[in-house]
This record gives sequence, structure tokens and C-alpha cells, in this order.
Amino acid sequence: MPYFINTWRTPRPDQYLNVVKGAKESLERTGRPGNITTTVSHPSPAQTSMGVIGTVAGFPTIQDVQDFLESLWEDESNIERLGNLGALCSSSNVSISQMINQPQANRFENFDAKYVQRTFITPATGKGPELEELLCEWADDTDLKVGTILSRNMSGEATQIRISHFLEDLTTLEELKKEVAGSPRLSKFRELIGPVPRIGLGRIYYSKRP
Repeated sequence: MPYFINTWRTPRPDQYLNVVKGAKESLERTGRPGNITTTVSHPSPAQTSMGVIGTVAGFPTIQDVQDFLESLWEDESNIERLGNLGALCSSSNVSISQMINQPQANRFENFDAKYVQRTFITPATGKGPELEELLCEWADDTDLKVGTILSRNMSGEATQIRISHFLEDLTTLEELKKEVAGSPRLSKFRELIGPVPRIGLGRIYYSKRP
């Protein structure tokens, strides 16, 4: 399955817009598809400030990720620019993730996502594969105009699953929540998860397609 890279930045309060614009410029320099999202509803609002999340996509294999990372370090000016952008933040980091489900890029015509809801799920002990299978089936079983990416990180909690729902508007998000609440899969889902999932909502500031 394909891979993607995320950047996780928490700008200093007086530098938020500068970091958003800098993240966009950084993505554009890669020449790869991806997006930049800004916080609309934070998963832990009492613990940290608004974030800027960047996604660099288009890596069919882990070797492609490695080649990309090596190319960054071949020109130290790339690292210097990333450091300058990080200096505008109270925290700045990066993660690599692998998709679990098949890409849904061609599922809809004229799909222009403006929001993304990210749900972070930790499976119950030993239930990861079964939960992944359930979520993959669930992702394809909707008539709503929603693009879904299921992924797992290469670092952090070893079994954590992230669901990213891409939507054109927040009304669709409300419809999706109602659909989930009424799904016969919900009871099984609750059996397969550990702690209560965390949810965050972002607005897509910039998107670059293949």
C-alpha cells in the first residue's frame, strides 16, 4: 500500500499565518501531491495551540520514501529552510504513515474537499487486524461524497489506526455521523477498540493533486 509523510507544526501565536504560508511553499517545492490543513476543532484544545498539518503523498513504496528523504539531505538548503520554518513554531515534527485501504482518488467526479476529519483509534489488544478489516469494508459502504483514508504510523503507538475523512462541507460530516450512529457495524466496532477515539477537524488551506 502507498505511503505518505506528515508534518505536524504548532505555530507560535504571532506566527500562525507565516507558518501556514511556509508549509504551503514547502509542499510546492517537493513537486509532489499533498495538502496543508489548519485547525478548525482541536482534538485536545486545553492542552496545545492550533496546528498546521502538512501531507506529502505519492509514495508507492517505502523505497520511494527513502529516496525522497535522501534527496532532501543532498541539498542542505532544504534542511535549513525546514529549520527556519520550525523556528516559528513551539513544536515541529514529522511522521511516516502507510495506507491500509485502497486509494479512493477516482471514486467521485469533481470532488473538491475543503475539510478533513482525523480520528485516531487504538484497537483492543489483539484486535488490530480484525478492526482494520472492518474499517476497510465500512469505508467503501457509503453513498455520501466522502473520501476515506485508513492508515497506520511507522512510529508512536504501534497499533494505532488513523481514519481521515475528506469532505466538501460540514453538512456532509453531520450526515456521515448520523450514518455511522445508525450502522449495524457500530456494535462490533466498539468491541474491537480500546480507549475512546480522539477526533480532530481541519480546514484544507491548500491542496496539490497529481
